[in-house]
Amino acid sequence: MIGRRGYMIKATFLLLGILILVDVVGASTLTHSVANSVANSVTEKDYPMLVDDYKKALRWGIFPTEIFAPEKNVLVDNIKTKMQNKSRRAWLDALMDVIQEDGLTGHYLQTIEFLKPNLNSTERLRIMSLQFGLEDKKNNSLLFFDEEYFKSLEERISVMTHRKSVGTGSFESDFFPELMTREELFLLSELLGQYNFSNIPQVLGLKNNLELLFPGVSETLDKSKQTKGLSEKQLKTLFGYKPDLQNFMGGQYKEGVQLFVICHKNRDWPCSLVIRGNDGEFFRDENGNIWIGAALASSSRGFFSHQRNGQTPMGVQRMDGVMPRANAQDSFGRFRRVILNWIPQIYDPAIEALGLDSDLSANDKNFKLLEDYKAQEVESLKLLPPEFVEKNWWLQAPVARDAGRVDLRIHGTGRPTTDPTVPWFPFRKTAGCVAQREYVESDYSFLDQRLLLDNLMKAQGLIPNYENEVNIKGLLFLVENEGDKPLTQEQLKNLL
Repeated sequence: MIGRRGYMIKATFLLLGILILVDVVGASTLTHSVANSVANSVTEKDYPMLVDDYKKALRWGIFPTEIFAPEKNVLVDNIKTKMQNKSRRAWLDALMDVIQEDGLTGHYLQTIEFLKPNLNSTERLRIMSLQFGLEDKKNNSLLFFDEEYFKSLEERISVMTHRKSVGTGSFESDFFPELMTREELFLLSELLGQYNFSNIPQVLGLKNNLELLFPGVSETLDKSKQTKGLSEKQLKTLFGYKPDLQNFMGGQYKEGVQLFVICHKNRDWPCSLVIRGNDGEFFRDENGNIWIGAALASSSRGFFSHQRNGQTPMGVQRMDGVMPRANAQDSFGRFRRVILNWIPQIYDPAIEALGLDSDLSANDKNFKLLEDYKAQEVESLKLLPPEFVEKNWWLQAPVARDAGRVDLRIHGTGRPTTDPTVPWFPFRKTAGCVAQREYVESDYSFLDQRLLLDNLMKAQGLIPNYENEVNIKGLLFLVENEGDKPLTQEQLKNLL
């Protein structure tokens, strides 16, 4: 017999499941409202928290099939697609996470098969890529080959090839996002390059046709992964360059600060932080010395920066205030986390006028070569010294944006690393966010997120208090230095 205690436990889990389901249904109904569906930056739960909730629900056998209804399976323009798919993406990411953590159990496999008919092409590709990754790569059995996906891909490539041949839709500039998004293209390029499809002639033919249609995709993805660290001379150039912020995104960041995160190629080692205030000078502590902080920008799974749960990408991102509350303190620490947003290719004030995030205005345009991709990053290029345009390190951020990464943050942790022998002690690796130390012992303590928030406000000319945290505004530059080791504080000071 189960007994009263057993029934109480079951009832408790059922209630929790219902609460999460209600939360999900509520969230999914918001997708019918353009403004609410992407307003995650002004709600108390950001994307990682939603994914954690959905992971719990999945492990309890709960899945909201209504947000994967067939009528929502139509690819439309890039902006609308991103807005409608916010809840879908969170659930799909949760499903991928639990599969990576628990294995491809029968329950999860049944969930995938149930969902497949109602997934759009990008979603099917993400699931297939995950399943391939769980196989033995030497096996090449392609057990999870999605024949229906490749049939759809063949049809869409045929349409795009025809349009190109007859000149319909100005193919040289039009990316036809209703047929294929950049996210799908980057994911597909990686899948076709990573696995052996030599025994499937159909796929080899599609690969060749894709390369003819979009010759710059694989090169752009490869170059973003094969980046070199910056020399001390290049770092000095970056630190000395003061971009015209009046000309960047309508001048929104002209009174903001610039946070430089200087890492090493080996992200096991902590990075250094320096802040340039809105007066153009590097922020100094109460003793008059240039303040140098510390952070970790390392993936706990060791994935590439364009992949979910991957390394924090190099390049430039926006800092847009903090989350409303310091919730989920076990994961993110006791202080509010700084919101990071991607930089759009081209700033579109009309998008913000709708109360939407500017990174939704990214254009889905075709690009023949790597140089074309770079040239389309109009806003990012305004922030870099001219000689850096030909470099590839800053590509990681826009490629991560286009490959579908969302909601990175700067935050502390309630679970510091306790092993003093690892290089990142006492930092904790993350799913791609910039991590701060949060560690209290009898002999010493680190409350770095609190210190960073205060210093960002001071450098911006604000009184460092709770109310002003939401007014933090600025840019984050993340770079890697060349050499065998991270820069010492003395080396870094000599470059500022």
